[in-house]
Amino acid sequence: MIRLKLDIEDNLPFFKALIEAVGERLIELMQRDLERKDAIATGYLYRSFKIKAEGLDGKVINEAPYSAVLEFGCVPHTPPYDAILKWVMIKKGEVGEEAETAAWRVLKKIEREAYEGRFYARDSLRELVRRGGGRL
Repeated sequence: MIRLKLDIEDNLPFFKALIEAVGERLIELMQRDLERKDAIATGYLYRSFKIKAEGLDGKVINEAPYSAVLEFGCVPHTPPYDAILKWVMIKKGEVGEEAETAAWRVLKKIEREAYEGRFYARDSLRELVRRGGGRL
C-alpha cells in the first residue's frame, strides 16, 4: 500500500490548478449542453462562465443576468419585452412587425405558463461526477 500525505498549505498551487481544471471541464460540458439543448441565442450566456478559485474553494459562475432563469426556469411573470424581442429577432430570425408579434406571443405564454428550466448546469455536473466514478 502507498500512503500519500500532502501538506495543504505547501501544495495550494497544486490544489488551485486542480480546482481550475475541474472548473474548465465543467464549463465545457455546460457549453456543450447549451448547444445540444438549442439554448443559445446571442451567445452571451455561453461566453459568461468564469472560474473563481481561492485556496481550496472553487466556484463556476455565470455573469449573464438570466443564467438562473435558463437553468431553473421561473414562475409566471411578465418578462422584459425588449429582451424577448431581441431573442426573437436573433433566435428566430424575424424582424419588424413579425418579430413584435412573435415577441408578444412568447411574453404572454411566459405570463400564463412560466418557463421551464433547461438544467444545463445540473445535468453537466452530474455527467462530470459520473465520469469521475461518482454519483450525485
